[in-house]
Amino acid sequence: MKRRVVPGGILALSLTVVLLAATGASRAEGASPGGLYVALGDSVAATPWRPPGGSYVDRLFPHYQSTLGVTQVSNRAENGETSGSLRTGGQLDSALADINAASDTRAVTIDIGGNDRFECAGWWASCPFRYNLFATLSDLGAALDSDPGPESFAAMAYYNPASGTGGEGQYPGLLGTDSVIDCEIT
Repeated sequence: MKRRVVPGGILALSLTVVLLAATGASRAEGASPGGLYVALGDSVAATPWRPPGGSYVDRLFPHYQSTLGVTQVSNRAENGETSGSLRTGGQLDSALADINAASDTRAVTIDIGGNDRFECAGWWASCPFRYNLFATLSDLGAALDSDPGPESFAAMAYYNPASGTGGEGQYPGLLGTDSVIDCEIT
């Protein structure tokens, strides 16, 4: 399996995030001039939702330009996406097509999870998020393994909006008191 890298000091979001990424070096020697940054996710990454200064995709693009030689961004994120709709509704397929195209993908980010709370019956009783995220990250990883050169690959899940212990007004979910990413209530 190819090692995915992120140049030092990547991402500071004013959200509660779990950031899964490797740290490391710059782009590979002999990589083609110009590269692609592919973004997936929900409204946090989608450009129609624009806090002052733009979404984190807008803010990362110049960083990836200077550190990875990225020359274009393909922001596939859509407002209202859940982990399931991202995986089966076309966004993942479009991002995989971008990665598998002749371009050299050098950065991929994905954020997902906020809207899953509304999709899960019984406050996470069925919790499809864990499976959907695993399947999505597996598909992206396989595509990136076939892409030339190293890539920056960051996944963000921004649960839990409360402590995760399931108390009054809190959502049991992704990160509970045991600090394990799962859907168990602990």
